[in-house]
Parts: sequence; structure tokens; C-alpha cells
Amino acid sequence: MENNKLIIENGHLQSKGRRLAQGLLTLFFWCLWAYMIFPLVSPIVNLMNIELSFTHQLDIELLISIVIMAVAACISIVVSMLIWRYYNIFLDKKKQFQDAHQSRVLREELADYFGVNLVDINQWQNAKALHIELSDNGNIIDVNVK
Repeated sequence: MENNKLIIENGHLQSKGRRLAQGLLTLFFWCLWAYMIFPLVSPIVNLMNIELSFTHQLDIELLISIVIMAVAACISIVVSMLIWRYYNIFLDKKKQFQDAHQSRVLREELADYFGVNLVDINQWQNAKALHIELSDNGNIIDVNVK
């Protein structure tokens, strides 16, 4: 993974206040987007004969149920984002562990394994194309540099 020096790409470099401000700003713009998209969706909803206008007084029970559903939706979004965050942290740590435990194969080791000299290995690694002949057992018979 490439190390990026931009502070926006490294949350741990940001202060808590900045992260909170960015989160609140993001929430504000999502709410603004929902407010602006509502007029585009309402004709479709009206075609389905669903009443969306709040011209008459709301029951307190209906208002409480709407607030509860909105809070439940927000909580489910936050929980899903946290799960996604920790899943990505887990994947990143797994990748770092795999990268740390990968061993490099030296050209001399490759030459010994394939039974060729180091000059051939250098040609193979610098070539743009190789033609490899295999036996029926999958063993390499011949390698031609193209």
C-alpha cells in the first residue's frame, strides 16, 4: 500500500474535532440532498397513490413512530458503517501480515531450482515474452526468450 501524506487520506492524523466537523458537514449535505431529491420522488409516489402531504395535523403516536423509524435507520447505517470499517481494518492487517511474511526468492535460488545458469534467469526476467514448453507431467522442458 502506498503511503499517502494527505491528511484527508489518513484519519489518524486528523484531530477529533476535525473528524467530528467533517462528519457533521457530511450529514448536513446528505440531508440537503434528501431535501432536494424529495420533489423529484414525490410525483412517482403520488402515482402509486401514497399520500405524502402533511396538510392535516399529525397524531403524536404517528410522530413518535416516525422519529423511532428515523433513529432506527440512522443506527442501522452507523452500525453497518462500523462493521464495514472493522472489516477493512481486518483485511488491511491480514494483508500487512502476508506482506511481512512473504519471502523473496533470489535469482540464484531460481537458477538452482530450474537447473540453469544465472544469465538465463536474467534474460527470462527481462524478456517481454517467453515461450515455455511443458512435459505431460507439467515439468518445464524448454524456455525460449521472444
